[in-house]
Amino acid sequence: DTMIIRDLSPIPYIEGKLSVAERAKAIMQFGSSWPADMKSQEMLARSLARSLDNSHTLLRNLKIPEPDVIVPLILISPQGMTVLYNNPVRGVFRAQGNTWKIMSGSGRSFQAAKPNLILRTQLLTRGVETFLTQHGYGDLPLEGILVFTDSGTHVDTIRPDVRIVQLDALERFSAQLSSGDPVMGQERRFKLVE
Repeated sequence: DTMIIRDLSPIPYIEGKLSVAERAKAIMQFGSSWPADMKSQEMLARSLARSLDNSHTLLRNLKIPEPDVIVPLILISPQGMTVLYNNPVRGVFRAQGNTWKIMSGSGRSFQAAKPNLILRTQLLTRGVETFLTQHGYGDLPLEGILVFTDSGTHVDTIRPDVRIVQLDALERFSAQLSSGDPVMGQERRFKLVE
């Protein structure tokens, strides 16, 4: 059996099959990048589902009350939890520590890029960590990962503060995750998902 996916999106995307009104409402609520972000999420979810079994659950767009935020993807596995911040951006970037830069148009230098996707990944992860601690799951291993879903994206990494996974490395990420030592049993995973 394949990985379990729970879509908790306020406006489910479902392969882009939306009415004009639903699409307009989503863009008004979540910004103009919403359709591309949702498509990116679906691509990532399909990729993970190909290599992870039903001991893994992927939560899509979970709203956590403090800090009032929607976390794009949370993977709950026997090996712990992973906050996956997917991004469909294309370009050449540099990630060093918590610094996020994009190559200039001339290709000669890197300049600070906004938003800072490393800091955003850290903030989402901290939000989930706080939520887990409040609900008695503060002992679980939790990692935040920035995932790029456009094959035209290249990231030059120099000890970034978050793990960065590009599209072509998703299978390897899944294999590493599956082969890790389990830290929680089935019953605790079910309670955590609920």
